Amino acid sequence: MSFFVKRITAALLALCLLASFTALAANTTITQEDLDKLQNKVDSAQQDMEQSKNTLNQNQQDKDATEQKSQQLLEQINNLSNQQTELGNQLVDTQSQMNQKQQEYDTHLEEYKEQLRALQMMHDSGSVALIANVKSFYDLLTFPSILQRISSHSVDILTQLEQEHEELNSLASELDTKKNEVT
Repeated sequence: MSFFVKRITAALLALCLLASFTALAANTTITQEDLDKLQNKVDSAQQDMEQSKNTLNQNQQDKDATEQKSQQLLEQINNLSNQQTELGNQLVDTQSQMNQKQQEYDTHLEEYKEQLRALQMMHDSGSVALIANVKSFYDLLTFPSILQRISSHSVDILTQLEQEHEELNSLASELDTKKNEVT
């Protein structure tokens, strides 16, 4: 900034000196009119210098404002990038949870299938066979409670399967939502 001002000032002074020497060479007497013309030129040059300073200041302010906006945009880009990374991580976590729940569900479903097979075999010939194999009166008295425990266990497994199925559906829905957020 100061280099530009110094350069204009030097040019103005050179112009003034040139005008002075020209006037002296042409006419050795300097009139008031000549002085007024020179003063007008100096004033005009000073006004041009002030305008240049103002323009330079305005350009600097514009540059600073542009840099500030650029910095804000970079911060927004970084924030959005971080949010996208976080959503991607959440997506991976949700997928992992869903896979784990699916494994648990499959395991419990297999247990229930085995339980159903055992109950079906018992229904076909099992209850008669169990009663026929009773060795004591106590075994005969506890037979209904054994059947009740088996039935209760089957209901517990079914309830657990239903809950796990609902959790799987919930996780699948959450996963779809997060996939939509990422894209």
